[in-house]
Amino acid sequence: KKLVPVFESIFKEIWLNGFRELIKTYGGCFMWRSQRGTTSKISTHAWAIAIDLNTETNQLGTTGDMPLPIIEIFERHGFIWGGRWKRKDPMHFQFCDNY
Repeated sequence: KKLVPVFESIFKEIWLNGFRELIKTYGGCFMWRSQRGTTSKISTHAWAIAIDLNTETNQLGTTGDMPLPIIEIFERHGFIWGGRWKRKDPMHFQFCDNY
């Protein structure tokens, strides 16, 4: 519930800047599950503090093709982009660090 205004601001900024067409697919936000590769750690998606976008061309372990304007908008609003991680997850944006 606390992130609703943040997500609204992000998507409003994307819309107002004409970047809507850069988002091709939505892979989800809330999903009750464990973090990939573990059964003991809850996924950030289980807390609805993560979102996956453009999933078809930004698969886990790849560099992907997430558009820079989308990355910049999410990061400006406090999100971390999974494309910067050692094990790249370019579809993934999450609102926490060191999770």
